[in-house]
Amino acid sequence: MNKMFLVIKREYLERVLSKWFVIGTLLGPLLMAVLILAPLIVTKLDTSDRTITIISLDNDTDLLASVQKRLSDKKDSLSNGQYIVKTIAVQDPTTFPKLQEKLAKEIKSRDINGYLVIKKEDKDYSAEFFAENVSDLGTIRQLKDATSDTIVEKRLSLAGLDINRINELNKPIDIKTNKIIETGTKKDNGQSMFLGLIMMIILYTTLIIYGITVLRGIVEEKQSRIVEVIISSMSPLQLMFGKILGIGLVGLTQFAVWSIFGAILPGILASMSLASGGMSMPDIPKSLLAYFVLYFLLGYFLYATLFALAGSIVSSEQDAATVQMPIMMLLIVATIFSSLIIRDPNGNASVALSLVPFFGPILMFLRIAVQTPPFWQIALSIALMIVTIIGFSWLAAKIYRVGILMYGKRPNIPELVKWLKYT
Repeated sequence: MNKMFLVIKREYLERVLSKWFVIGTLLGPLLMAVLILAPLIVTKLDTSDRTITIISLDNDTDLLASVQKRLSDKKDSLSNGQYIVKTIAVQDPTTFPKLQEKLAKEIKSRDINGYLVIKKEDKDYSAEFFAENVSDLGTIRQLKDATSDTIVEKRLSLAGLDINRINELNKPIDIKTNKIIETGTKKDNGQSMFLGLIMMIILYTTLIIYGITVLRGIVEEKQSRIVEVIISSMSPLQLMFGKILGIGLVGLTQFAVWSIFGAILPGILASMSLASGGMSMPDIPKSLLAYFVLYFLLGYFLYATLFALAGSIVSSEQDAATVQMPIMMLLIVATIFSSLIIRDPNGNASVALSLVPFFGPILMFLRIAVQTPPFWQIALSIALMIVTIIGFSWLAAKIYRVGILMYGKRPNIPELVKWLKYT
């Protein structure tokens, strides 16, 4: 046991004290902060207005006034800026080419951002937008909505219908979503889903990263022949489980740092007055954090065992890249089924897939985050994973103690079966 502890200590300190671990551990929260804070800061600081000129080739001043009012009441979707709307009613269409030249110069000199031309054709209307930047989809959508609403209203008016009455009957309603929880209800506009997806991605990424770390660590030791010296002083099982436990502790250390960052981030948002406007950090239940750590540990031991087994039967980085793909595919397939979990977390397919041990760390955790399933399903998932971990640990141990000293050609299936029969 003391020898295995030395392996755990070596694997842990070698990685935690490396500059790449420090950079990666600090870079993770930094990237998360950038992803969360950057849009808020840009929205808070960007107050640039959009100046749009709207032209009617039919000298329809009523239409121009209606579009102008609708657009002026809206804000730019990516900033706090307003839409400044200018209108031009063209009385003589033959003067339009010269007007276009003038407006093009104004666009190039940044006096306006673009211009919209509305004209009547065959008893209906058409519209064209001209600008240097036509990838500003937010502005184009606002123009489309304001113009369409105005023209629809004009059509109804020409048909002799009461516009005010139609607008009153056609007024949309806003559906507020509330999640039913044990203590009652709470407002939820999709925070649970996004929180679950973010944490699922973290699980997926860390399981792959630390699993591959186990595999490559074993391959590197085999290539350098250090493993022959290590095995002379301890059993292969002590070495295998020492590496798995040591690298697993590295993952937990990284999660601890990230959790501290996640705890102080809401305070940072509040101090910068960025949480206003309905945007705030989601409240992470303590039970969800506990399940996150639990499913990371279960998933890590399951996949680390598989990666350790794979590492023991190969002798080069090229072979390692080949044998790791089937293991990684199990996690990739699990993430593919995540959309099914989000849509119907308690459906028969969702329940069955989340109980598969190899999918459990991803899918069962996502179910817990989106809509907590009955406890017996969580308990069954944990039990099945533990049984699978024990089974594959036994299998990996049998192959590892033989394969760790094998070099050269990768063994085939019959040879692996022979290894299992060795005492």
